[in-house]
Amino acid sequence: MWSKFHQYGQHIFKKHYVLPVLLLFALSSCNSKKNVIQGKVTYIDDLIQVELPAEGVQVFLYQSIVVFQDQPNAFDKVVTAGPSGYYSLFPLQDGPYYVYSEKLDTNGLVLYSTGSSVNVEGSETKLLDLFLLLVCCFSGLQH
Repeated sequence: MWSKFHQYGQHIFKKHYVLPVLLLFALSSCNSKKNVIQGKVTYIDDLIQVELPAEGVQVFLYQSIVVFQDQPNAFDKVVTAGPSGYYSLFPLQDGPYYVYSEKLDTNGLVLYSTGSSVNVEGSETKLLDLFLLLVCCFSGLQH
C-alpha cells in the first residue's frame, strides 16, 4: 500500500508537472506544423506502354498557374522525385499553389509534363499524385 506522502506526491507530480508539459508540447507541435504537398509522379512509357514511376524528375511549386505561365523560372520551390517517383514540398504557408513536373529526353527537351492547382490550409498534408502526359512524339526513322 502506498503511503499518504507518496500518493500525495504522485498526485502533485501528475497534476502540476506532467499535464502542463504534455499540453505545452502538444500545443507547440500543432503550431509548428506547416502545410505539405506530397505524392507520386508517374508516366506511361511510350515504347512499352507501361505506367512507371518518374524517379529523378523535378517537381516545381508556383504561387499560381498564372505565375507559371507568365514567369516559368519564378518557382518558389523545386524538389527531385525520389525512388518510386515520390516527392514532398514543405513547409508551405496557407494558400493556393500550382505544382508542375516534367520529364526531359536525352537532349533536354520536354518529353512529358503535367501540372495541377491545389490549395492547402490549416496545417494539412495534401496528397497530389501527378501523371505526366506525353508532350510530343519523335520518330527515330529518317527518310
